[in-house]
Amino acid sequence: MKSASVTVKLPEPVKIRLDRLAKATHRSRSSLVSAAVEEMLSVEEWQIQGIKDAIHEVDSGNLIAHEDIKLEWETRLARQMDK
Repeated sequence: MKSASVTVKLPEPVKIRLDRLAKATHRSRSSLVSAAVEEMLSVEEWQIQGIKDAIHEVDSGNLIAHEDIKLEWETRLARQMDK
């Protein structure tokens, strides 16, 4: 995969932590930052897609009444208590 350079300004304490982690893991700072950005992007994209999906469900009328959910969980809890 082709790489591109990006300049990032970090607070000094974060840079120190990054340097320590790079040394402890025998990885470059660049490698660690790249992995961290990839992970953050994956999480953020997942959250955004989940929100979009939920909005679509609401807009489509695919809703479950609060009382129905409450009854379902109360029933499940009661079954667990009976065991």
